Parts: sequence; structure tokens; C-alpha cells
Amino acid sequence: MYIDSYGRIMPSDPNELCHHGVKGMHWGDRNGPPYPLSAGKHSAAEKKAGWEQSLSVHRVRSADKTRKAVDSIIDSMSEDDREKVLAGSDHYLNLEEGSAVMKRVLKQIGDIPVSFFDLLEEDKDTIQVALGTRSGSEYRGKGYANSVTDQAMNWIDKNKKRLTQKQVVWGVRVDNPGSIRIAERHGFVRDENSYSDDGMWVNYVKKLNGESNSSNSKSVTSRVKALRSSGNSYAEIAKKLGISESSVGYYLNL
Repeated sequence: MYIDSYGRIMPSDPNELCHHGVKGMHWGDRNGPPYPLSAGKHSAAEKKAGWEQSLSVHRVRSADKTRKAVDSIIDSMSEDDREKVLAGSDHYLNLEEGSAVMKRVLKQIGDIPVSFFDLLEEDKDTIQVALGTRSGSEYRGKGYANSVTDQAMNWIDKNKKRLTQKQVVWGVRVDNPGSIRIAERHGFVRDENSYSDDGMWVNYVKKLNGESNSSNSKSVTSRVKALRSSGNSYAEIAKKLGISESSVGYYLNL
């Protein structure tokens, strides 16, 4: 037997039978409630934890189906173009990191993957964007990047009432006019306070569901603004409040 990438016990031999049970369980003995427990037997916390775990597994499996296609697009890029997608990382998303992919749109021409657009859950307030298109004159400037962006934004529009996030953030290199044009075409607005220290990166932001009037949002907003007025950096505020730097920008702009 072996454990696969999803943590399942799998048989090494097709003639081998694997039994999944509870340690110490004996056939015929009923020393506890029937399994699985009915929905009414779980606490709210258990239900939420179970739902979140199921969602995470679903996202990992879904992203893994197209991971090779996305990797092939990124591998085709020049070093400079890869930097625009990877933002300093040495890889895009590994198997476990696929749990952050809320929605992936992949464009293929025949068997060749040519462009992808990912919506990534950064935290409870922010969705991040990742966009990539295969290198080559036969793939660039054909509208593929705009097409996958259209589909992803349509998904946002259809699902924004159930999303907890308040904004979509698109981090772009200032020397990447193509991504900037697409972002602006889809309603993203440049956050003038979000430039990186070296001035090479800036966030374009699209607000969802309007401004929140909840008391919790107002509380976070006041704390973020107070910390900022005291001279704290985005990174310092994010660490103190347990939110992302992108969300710091969101609350400062309320």
C-alpha cells in the first residue's frame, strides 16, 4: 500500500484489498453512533471545518487537472515574462497551493494550452489575480488573454453575492502595458498607495459588493487607518492585524 498526494491509502497491487476503518474497531461491534454521523449530530464548528476541508480538497483536485497545462504556458515564457507571473517566486503553484485557486479559466487551441487566468483566495477580504499567455507571435496579440479574463470576471459577477471577499487585486509590473490595459478594460482601478518599494509593481483593484457597512469592517478600517497614520508600513499593519497587504490597501481606500 501507499499514500497518494491526496492522503488516501491506495493498494500497490490491483488484487490487494484496503480497508478504511477506525483504529480498534471490530466487525459486528457497535460501540458508538453509526458512521458517518448525520448532519444534525455535528456542531456548527465541525460542519464548517468539514466544509472547508472538502472545499480545499476539491480545489486541489480541480487545479491539479490543469496544472501541467499552466506549467507549460509558464515554461514557454521568457525569463522577463515569467517574472511578471511569478513575482519573484521560483515556481507558480505546487499541488498543495492549488487549494487557493477559486476559479481557473484555461484557453486551448487544439491540444496546446495558450492562456490561463486564475482567481486566487488570498484571505477573507481579497482575491488575487494571475494571468499568463504562451510566448510566440502565433499566441500573443490574438485576444486570448482578454478572453480568459472575460470568463473569469463573468464568474465573479455571477458569484459575488456569495463571496466573502470585498475586492479583487491584480498586481502588475509597471512595464507590462498589456496587463494594465486588460485590467482597466475590466473595471480595475490603480491603487496609487500600493507601489512596491522598487516602484516596479502596483496593484489594480476592483471592488465587490460596494462598501461594507458592517461594524466589523468599520472597526478594521479605523484600526488600519490609525496604524497607518502612526507611520506603520503596509507589511507592519498586515502582520499586526492578521490580514494581507492587499487588504490593508482596501481598508485605507474606504
